[in-house]
Amino acid sequence: MLCGAAFALTGADWLMVAALAWAFHIAVDRALGYGLKETDDFQHTHLGWIGRRRDSARR
Repeated sequence: MLCGAAFALTGADWLMVAALAWAFHIAVDRALGYGLKETDDFQHTHLGWIGRRRDSARR
């Protein structure tokens, strides 16, 4: 993580807080099955589709 590396070089405490918050946010998103959003639909992530299926054509 870039924020963690910047903290190691500068010692700025706010960078470490930002890095930890970012890492926690990513971990919770992955644990709940959410991920990076695809451009075609908000519910389409790199981990797959989230939520209820609205039509049978979507997979």
